[in-house]
Amino acid sequence: MNYSVFRHMTVVFFSILNTLFEANWNLLLIYLILNIIDTITGYIKARDTKKENSVAGFKGILKKFYCWVLIFLSFTMAMFFKEVGNIISIDFSISSFLGWYVLITLMINEFRSILENLIEIGCPVPKILITGLEIANNKVQPNDSQSFPTEKSNPK
Repeated sequence: MNYSVFRHMTVVFFSILNTLFEANWNLLLIYLILNIIDTITGYIKARDTKKENSVAGFKGILKKFYCWVLIFLSFTMAMFFKEVGNIISIDFSISSFLGWYVLITLMINEFRSILENLIEIGCPVPKILITGLEIANNKVQPNDSQSFPTEKSNPK
């Protein structure tokens, strides 16, 4: 694929994002970047802990794909409810909350996974990042009791 085709595909991709999500498409781009960083740090962690496994890696990438399907479905449902509401004169504008709630929940999980990977590979992660993320998670999902590892685990 030459550079011109790639450039045009990129322009089309970002134009579609801009049309569908207006000024907020950059949040999806951030989520994509988080996916990439999580995949890379997960790979480094697996190599560092000598737990490299191509099947587990593939499952992780597949899981990320499923998360994108979930984001697509949640935004599509919101648009569907809003349009049907307009037809039958019922205000479903609150349904736009669905897509954004799913996105923020998945973004918190990506941040958590990246921080966990960094801790596992021995990176000194400031406690304030972990605390801030736990506070955000508790606001979005009050009953979620997942916690972070506090230091690099010692493989046996």
